[in-house]
Amino acid sequence: AGIENLVTDSNGIVYGRVSPDRRAARLHIEHALARQKRGSRRWRQTQKRLARQRAREADSRRTGHFQVASRIVRSGPQIICVEKLQLRNMTRSAKGTVEDPGTNVRAKSGLNRSVLDAGLAQFTQILTDKAASAGRLVVAVDPKGTSQRCSNCGDTVTKPLRQRWHSCPCGAEYHRDHNAARNVLQRGVVVPLRQAA
Repeated sequence: AGIENLVTDSNGIVYGRVSPDRRAARLHIEHALARQKRGSRRWRQTQKRLARQRAREADSRRTGHFQVASRIVRSGPQIICVEKLQLRNMTRSAKGTVEDPGTNVRAKSGLNRSVLDAGLAQFTQILTDKAASAGRLVVAVDPKGTSQRCSNCGDTVTKPLRQRWHSCPCGAEYHRDHNAARNVLQRGVVVPLRQAA
């Protein structure tokens, strides 16, 4: 799961692009609201417009999640491995304290908004429900280090978040999300089999 593409599977197939300009209409209304006098008639009207826009966004996001989940389940995998994301920790503020202020606060707050706008928790729940109703097994795995570890040789290739391509000295070349998806599959399928043996 990600914020550039909603889902990338272990075959490199991308499901559901997350549009960066999806919030454009809401941001326009929020800026208008900030310029108006709090409590005025126009302010209340703009508040209602903003609530309607947020409801439209939520409906659109939920519909998109159902469509993507249906495509994944229909594609036929018997075991679907998903990342067990800790969204509360992922979207924690980077401000820090007065004594120990954080770094890159603006970039982190933008990333937090993108993570929350993608609705990853809602998507995971919808996918889990659809897979269960279709008789498929869903395995949640620890995502720690999945984008840094090479899915081909197992070595750690450290890269910043802005670097979207995984290049390993062993010759493996994948998109960062594709590499992570391969690692998630390996953890979800191989580890339970070892535990059962």
